[in-house]
Amino acid sequence: MTMRTSLTVLLCLILCLELIAQSGVITIDEDYSDWDSNYTTFTDGVDVSGGLDLLEVQVTNDEDYLFIKLTADSDFDLTDDLVDHELWMIIDADNDPSTGYFEQDGYGSELSLNFLDHSAWFNVPSTSVQVSYGDIGFVSAPTVTSNTFEIAIPRAIKPNGVHSLFSSDTIRILFDDRINDDQMPDDGEVFQYVFDDSPTDSLVPLNLAKLDSSDVRVTTYNLHLNSGWQGASNLLNVQTVIQALDADVYAFQESSGSSAALVKNFMNLWIPLSTSNGWYAKKQGDLITCSRWPFLEQWGLTRNLATLIDLPSSYPHDAIVFNAHLSCCANDDGRQEQVDELVEFLLDITSQSGIDTIPDSTGIIITGDMNFVGYAQQITTMLTGDIQNTSTYGSGGPLDWDSTALSDAVPLHADQRMSHTWRDRDGDGYPPGRLDFQVFSDAVLNLEQGFVLDTEAMSPSRLNEYDLDELDTYWASDHLPVTVDYSFIPVVGTTITQNDVPAPHIYPNPSSNSVRFMSSEMVTSALAMDLFGNLVRVLAVKENVIQLDNLAAGIYLLDVTAGSHRFFEKVIVIR
Repeated sequence: MTMRTSLTVLLCLILCLELIAQSGVITIDEDYSDWDSNYTTFTDGVDVSGGLDLLEVQVTNDEDYLFIKLTADSDFDLTDDLVDHELWMIIDADNDPSTGYFEQDGYGSELSLNFLDHSAWFNVPSTSVQVSYGDIGFVSAPTVTSNTFEIAIPRAIKPNGVHSLFSSDTIRILFDDRINDDQMPDDGEVFQYVFDDSPTDSLVPLNLAKLDSSDVRVTTYNLHLNSGWQGASNLLNVQTVIQALDADVYAFQESSGSSAALVKNFMNLWIPLSTSNGWYAKKQGDLITCSRWPFLEQWGLTRNLATLIDLPSSYPHDAIVFNAHLSCCANDDGRQEQVDELVEFLLDITSQSGIDTIPDSTGIIITGDMNFVGYAQQITTMLTGDIQNTSTYGSGGPLDWDSTALSDAVPLHADQRMSHTWRDRDGDGYPPGRLDFQVFSDAVLNLEQGFVLDTEAMSPSRLNEYDLDELDTYWASDHLPVTVDYSFIPVVGTTITQNDVPAPHIYPNPSSNSVRFMSSEMVTSALAMDLFGNLVRVLAVKENVIQLDNLAAGIYLLDVTAGSHRFFEKVIVIR
């Protein structure tokens, strides 16, 4: 045995003694709060060569997936070169450096992924056999710049359809940035992970029905039909999916070859309504919005159709729905311009001083295929109103009625712990990603539930329950439908408005003990209500600090009186 081999074995044994595997439940949703600090972690030394610096990798697993979280010192795009890198992920899946493709001391790679090139190699039984991300079941998030990414790979995957990827309970993991010459771990070290087969909490599939029949259900669906609905071979699959979702408002993209009247006729056939008019439909470009209720107004933006929907009198306010299909792929500048334009328009119609205005507390829902890849600023602008091209679109500002940011619904799959809404059906090489969004005003709307429908992930009994076929969503589109149910927040004795005093905010949020109410006026009373407007508890207040000690974990609506004004703010209590 050589000295180098002896050193590698020694270091490997030290790491294995120090890093104890722990199974865990991870959701691939761009939220890293489910990554426990006790999960197996390797921390890299500081890279002095300059460029992107890999800092840390965390690993865990459940019965079905290997989960990996990668952290760097600065934001970069995992699958693009907005920041210089050529990042590879290497998995020695049999814990044997003498098999597979030699990468560096201690690593014989059974799986090699080049993120920048969107390529992968499965080195079993021979080396350098190229496979797709779909072949290995690879999922990652987010699709935009970040310093942290989470990855999932199925444990039972057979990349070539014959040979299993994971043939050992122990694997070795390596990240290698070949432009910045940064390896994690460094050459001569080995990072091992031992699968932990302790049982984890089973996923309970989501019931696709509304929790309350009065909720407003909105579905966004890029149908990938291109030329339209006429004669499309997948129309039967589209029909069964739309019927199973049974939404109140549908925002369709990629319907340029069809008229609003044609789509309205299909909707009337598939989901007949009792009203004489049936469904309503509006179109702009490849965008068609269908609604059970009439449209009061329609506005056309760049790659974006905005409609004001006349909700029945049983609802306290109407709703404005944006149906967007922003520019694709490498056109970061185009998408940013389109989001800047959206923000300018929304601020104008909610200001009560523009040419067109909508009433205070109108429900705001921005949905569609946003194509958010590249720079994360596009998402930030859509949520916060942080316009980038201020010379053209103005200075921007908070978009919600309470002068805060809008909320990103981030619906998860109904049948798996994932949030992606697009997967590569055409061999483009990109991993699945969340491209379809629903963003909303949480000042006036509650998110009751939301989900992404993927029939390929549903059990036979679930498919039968909703009259679906396993391949319905596969044949219907490369995108998956995203559905969210909203209710209006009951506000007693006041109207949420941005035209009175500047809205305060609370921090920290979430909190476990107390929150400070940031206001120039002193708080005289604070009530905790549930999201249906029912009083839960009168809260103690001292010098604008509101005590939350006696509240169970959950989401509450704070009813706060400060001076002569009354405010309503959501707070998340954690325990």
